[in-house]
Amino acid sequence: MKTGQDLLSIASEHIGEKYIFGSKVPYNNKNYTGPWGCAEFISWCVYQKTGLIIGVKENEAYTGYWAEDALSKCTEISIEEASVTPGAILLRIPTKSLIGHIVFSDGNNQTIEAMSTKNGVIRGSISGRIWHKALLIKGVDYAKNPNAVPQAYKEPSNNFYLQNPLMRAPLIHRAKQALLAAGIHPGEINDTYDQNMVVAVHNYQVSKGLIVDGMMGKETLESLKV
Repeated sequence: MKTGQDLLSIASEHIGEKYIFGSKVPYNNKNYTGPWGCAEFISWCVYQKTGLIIGVKENEAYTGYWAEDALSKCTEISIEEASVTPGAILLRIPTKSLIGHIVFSDGNNQTIEAMSTKNGVIRGSISGRIWHKALLIKGVDYAKNPNAVPQAYKEPSNNFYLQNPLMRAPLIHRAKQALLAAGIHPGEINDTYDQNMVVAVHNYQVSKGLIVDGMMGKETLESLKV
């Protein structure tokens, strides 16, 4: 039986490779080395080690397909448990206001993931980000890291995205000013995170090679210097 550590091992072999948003991956090519999208990376690693096709329809991987397949092909656990379980999967489900994302847990409160154009495939952090589900693939044997202490998960306070009612904060006003100075118009310059701001942040993220999700989190705020 394949293990969570097997999944983590094959993912680790690809650290440093390129990320391209929307890239397609040949799942039957065991020698493929990128470029990757986030879901393509996870689905390829899973297929190479288990032969299971998860999160893929018509040869296209997508976090929304992962959310669908998880109902029958995965077992849901807590994010805290996943943070100390090598090879566990963390999923942000795409919605009208959020672009999805998916990563492996390294079992030590970090990730291995195809993150962004700027970063490529890297070790990242579990904390400070939005996750909706933590998953174990059925038929894969997982074991917790006995030397790791799980970190309590809570949704980060400075993650801004489209909500109803709209999110409002002085930081949004400063970010709109910074976007305007960068040549990207965010609509009305106020403290409201509206649809114009989603588009502006998306375009800024594309221009800087950041994670493209239209959500203004830590990485985008640091890039904007606000």
